[in-house]
Amino acid sequence: MTWERFGYICRKANAALSVDESVFECVSRISKEPNGSLYGGPLGLESVNRNILMGLGKLSDKNKARAALNIYGEIDLSKYLYESLQFKRVLLYLACVTSVLFLVSWVYQAVVAPAFLASFESYKVTMPLYVNYYDDYWIYFMLVLFIVLFLAMTSGYTLKELFRFRLGHEHGLAFRFFVLKDIRVSYLKIIDVLYFPLFSAQGAGVEKNNEVYAHLLSVENSDMSVATEMEALLKSEFSLLLDRCERQMRVISSLVAVVVVAAILLFMISAYAPLFIIGEVI
Repeated sequence: MTWERFGYICRKANAALSVDESVFECVSRISKEPNGSLYGGPLGLESVNRNILMGLGKLSDKNKARAALNIYGEIDLSKYLYESLQFKRVLLYLACVTSVLFLVSWVYQAVVAPAFLASFESYKVTMPLYVNYYDDYWIYFMLVLFIVLFLAMTSGYTLKELFRFRLGHEHGLAFRFFVLKDIRVSYLKIIDVLYFPLFSAQGAGVEKNNEVYAHLLSVENSDMSVATEMEALLKSEFSLLLDRCERQMRVISSLVAVVVVAAILLFMISAYAPLFIIGEVI
């Protein structure tokens, strides 16, 4: 929703910017107007869209500011930059499954297992070694599962945060270590596209090997529409970003599933085998 409000602010500022008012004053005034809430919540203090507005507010050349505001106002960024609900569902699923497994294992070790052991001692029955596997090693399974789940949750949360487009998120340690390279490349390309109108208006020095900036600069110097090409790039790159993030989440969830299934199988052997042994003894 914040991207919708960002677009409204840009359109209103482009139309309302007067000779007697600086770009910063105009943008600040419109950002505080109550009518802006109709387009969504306020822009986050550490968000990319707010940083873009602050950069536009510092422009001294009003013609360049208007041109940049016009481009941002033409693009429906909320149509392309949205948060996928699938990440929330996967994270919730992993958390629920693991929590249930932890709870069942704890109940079994604290209540059920001692009763079984006492019964076998009273009948003077020797327990098979495989029955004790879970009792002996369950803590290690839980530790491994906890580590895998922690890595999965951290990775999933980091991916989820990408779609909030927080300022400087791409420089964080989690972004570097828990996000695959192809995802990082797509995300950085989207950031480059978003900042192009601002950088172009500022005349800021951008890396010469930045293909996105070079391409949009050639578009700007031609008769083509910068807003149209930005939309096309955002649509293409955001689709790639979603696909790559979902692929990483599938790999992570599969890894957790393998550990969970192994723990469940060992638990089933440990929990049900004594029942059959007791039946044979009785």
